[in-house]
Amino acid sequence: MSYDVSFRRPTVEPHQDCRAHHVDPATAPDLAWHNHTSNTAGVWRAVGLDLTLFDRRPAGALIAPLDDAITRIAADPCAFDRHVRGGGSWGTVESTLGFLRALRASAEEYPASTVEVSS
Repeated sequence: MSYDVSFRRPTVEPHQDCRAHHVDPATAPDLAWHNHTSNTAGVWRAVGLDLTLFDRRPAGALIAPLDDAITRIAADPCAFDRHVRGGGSWGTVESTLGFLRALRASAEEYPASTVEVSS
């Protein structure tokens, strides 16, 4: 299993003069999409981050919690090895940090987008 995190275009009602150019967010491609194994979910949960709580929320709401999680995990990565299932064959603390940093970059680039999380 894995976590899929998408950054979808924000839902906005188009101005009447722009309806012909409006992109329906329900059918538009994702602005960004990230995937990571659920075997390392214990790493971000150990610092109080639950990605599923951000489902259907604005991406900007993820920035501060991600900053906190990344800082805490990066400060002592070895302390989080015990939260990785499968002995690291399907993910590591370092790959988890990469995933969280990628989410952070997308949240910063698309703060008004809607986050979709499936796990």
